[in-house]
Amino acid sequence: MINQFVKPLVSIVIPCYNCENTIEEAIGSALSQTYTNIEVIVVNDGSVDNSESIVAELIKGDSRLSIYSQTNKGVSAVRNLGLRVARGSFIVFLDGDDKLKDSYIDLGVNIFEKKPSLTLVYSNMELFERESGPFPLAKFNLKIF
Repeated sequence: MINQFVKPLVSIVIPCYNCENTIEEAIGSALSQTYTNIEVIVVNDGSVDNSESIVAELIKGDSRLSIYSQTNKGVSAVRNLGLRVARGSFIVFLDGDDKLKDSYIDLGVNIFEKKPSLTLVYSNMELFERESGPFPLAKFNLKIF
């Protein structure tokens, strides 16, 4: 059971490959959560653009943010590295061109508090930029996952 007085640390892992146009907004959405006990881990997957320098500049302003770099190995290897260095009780994967609603972590942790036997919580998505509006996901299926 989650201690009601100590909020568990949540690790937000952001894979980044050539995301210079979107990484700042993705990180901003992670750092702007209403749930504040978070760490944000960016894993640079061998970007050849300015992604790494953008993240390095953002780190100066927020100690909850860190970056790890590796040669290009693909998104699965990136997520695995982020998972290895994460210290949180809960893990959230956020792509470098996506954003989190500001209450996303709060809502997820609250669900786990109410039902600690759960191992996974996810939600529908909302499209932005080229398209907009809700994007409902199918009911969870472990084989598809």
